[in-house]
Amino acid sequence: MTHKDVVEFIEPFRMLMLATIGANGRAYASTAPFVRKEDCFYVFVSTVAQHGRNLLQAEHASILFAAD
Repeated sequence: MTHKDVVEFIEPFRMLMLATIGANGRAYASTAPFVRKEDCFYVFVSTVAQHGRNLLQAEHASILFAAD
């Protein structure tokens, strides 16, 4: 898959699956809104959400785009 193919695949998405790790070491995954500018993803989370709290403790995360 080329960079162009990836960009075209991602283009229609407005939500992504975000996976983070909690303080207890367990994975936590759910959907989150995002915008993409150039090759950067800006994911909107709050510290009210589990993802936000997880990211304050461990900056690592994974994202997934799944087509129907």
